[in-house]
Amino acid sequence: MRLGRIAKYSHRIVPSRSLSVCANGKQYKVPEPNRPVVGICLDGSSQDYIDAAVEAGQMPCWIEISNRFKNHNKALGTAQMPALTVPNNVGMMTGEAAKFHGIAGNSYFDEERKVEVVMDDEKYLRCDSIFSKLNEAGTHVTVLTVKDKLIRLLGTGLNPATSMTLSLEGANSANLLPAPRPLPEIDDPDASIYLLELGLHAMQQRQKDPALADTPAVYHLSTSDALQHQYPPGSSEANAFYHKFDALLGNFDQAGALVGVTADHGMNDKSRYDGSPRVMFAGSVLREHGIACHILLPIAGGRQMLGSYATVHLENKDQLVAALAVLREEPGVYQAIGRDDACLALQLPEDRVGDIVLLGDAHSVIGRTPEDHDLEGVRGLRSHGGLEEQVVPMFFNRDLLPAHKKQLGRGKARNYHLYDMLLNGVVAS
Repeated sequence: MRLGRIAKYSHRIVPSRSLSVCANGKQYKVPEPNRPVVGICLDGSSQDYIDAAVEAGQMPCWIEISNRFKNHNKALGTAQMPALTVPNNVGMMTGEAAKFHGIAGNSYFDEERKVEVVMDDEKYLRCDSIFSKLNEAGTHVTVLTVKDKLIRLLGTGLNPATSMTLSLEGANSANLLPAPRPLPEIDDPDASIYLLELGLHAMQQRQKDPALADTPAVYHLSTSDALQHQYPPGSSEANAFYHKFDALLGNFDQAGALVGVTADHGMNDKSRYDGSPRVMFAGSVLREHGIACHILLPIAGGRQMLGSYATVHLENKDQLVAALAVLREEPGVYQAIGRDDACLALQLPEDRVGDIVLLGDAHSVIGRTPEDHDLEGVRGLRSHGGLEEQVVPMFFNRDLLPAHKKQLGRGKARNYHLYDMLLNGVVAS
């Protein structure tokens, strides 16, 4: 992880510029000077949060921008499965599905060594970074995240002299962050607002510096889902959070930035009527039927954090049909799919997926066994990972070209199209 100062850019290197760069076989236009490009991944934000805040009158800037383009600048998009933070941010960085970029979760199970491998380093990445290609062509790239787990991957290939990567987790606000207020705790939802304030500050500092005025700039700002894990859409806490976000969106817009907003996944309540977690313990179920396996839960966050996506690695591959039949009959299971079909349908890398991909329904999560998870006292579990958290908002503060507008309006946009839309799909102003 690299930590950089927001206020100072000690080196200014401007290589010869291209009009576009090629990443993974696709051309991306280099941003125009004086029109910074800002991609915001608003972690955990299903459209329900935004709709509730809009209805409560808490998002006037969102409404004003939407009305400006008669709502043709926004739609619902689709996230990469699993509906988790890491694979979806990497998808935005590469413009590709996990099948190509290789990051199918926070971790994968190495069957040969019988160990879970955390994929938090660029060595696990299998394709180009749009950010690094732009950086090579003379674009200054700033990547800000709340959590450390993203920063090494999103910083792949960036030149420290012409880029800045920063994770708030573990950062020293006194030495590294010249922001107007102290750094919140990382698990505080306000850390996400702070991150966006920091991105706005960084952009405004560059705009004020005449020496940097002719340098294109891209900002990727990835928040956390601390708010969404704690509070449902329409709650006073959620509406207050989106009101603060809306004000910052307005500030970016007024500063002339080209802004695109999407999410890595949505969020759903995964609780029973009494508030206890609704868990389908796949390990227990398979063990009862004499099926030995390792279950990978690729969502980060410790023993309590469960999601609606898991992969099952069978010790005896001949038991695949039996295991599928057992799992498909269990309450809380949306679907159990064999590796080949799952990789084809969900665009996953075959060598980083188990024999079975197991999907929980909208209100259930997948666990191993009750002994594996410390759920005593856990109430009101909100989580993600499954198909029901795959639908996400996509929003732009500029008009889109006809082809991109059609893609967005017909439900064919994926969240990993964010930078194609921002760099290639915006009407010239």
